[in-house]
Amino acid sequence: SGLGDLEVGVRTRFNHQNTAAWEALLIIPTGYDNNSPLRLGRGALGLGLGVLFASRKRSIAESPWGWELGSRFTYFFSGKGNTLRSFATVNYAFSDSNFEQSGDFMSLSLIYNVRFARNGLQQNIFVNQVPSSITNSDLTKIELGYSHAFGNGWSTSLRGAKGIFGRNSPINYIAGWGISYRWRD
Repeated sequence: SGLGDLEVGVRTRFNHQNTAAWEALLIIPTGYDNNSPLRLGRGALGLGLGVLFASRKRSIAESPWGWELGSRFTYFFSGKGNTLRSFATVNYAFSDSNFEQSGDFMSLSLIYNVRFARNGLQQNIFVNQVPSSITNSDLTKIELGYSHAFGNGWSTSLRGAKGIFGRNSPINYIAGWGISYRWRD
């Protein structure tokens, strides 16, 4: 038990319709036993970049449904291997919500995470290798989430996920809680 990796980042929009964004993040290990087979994170400093796309935000009277798609590449220092995470999400609003900084909504996501071999993507993708040697693990999981925005820029979310398929990766359960602040509309 303990605190897992801490992820701190920034996200900004590509356009004024709030349908596309980019993000940059830093993953900081929190001092758990990195040699434990049940460690709570990667145990290495990471730097990530991602892109996200979403449906146009509407009022609940127009439609309570929304969607999101995205991918993120994370480079881990200290030879831990890198990750590529892609997801597709369907959102359902319980109150007027833009699925971000207002209202209450549920989300259902399908997430695919690939962890590249120890020396990372840069040495494997441009070399003529057997495709199965490019990655050392992957995991597909399904995630259910609930988000609540307080209306003053702060929001919180609860998430639960279960790994449903993986190669060289355990089928696992994941729980999480997050808070965020949006300082500018």
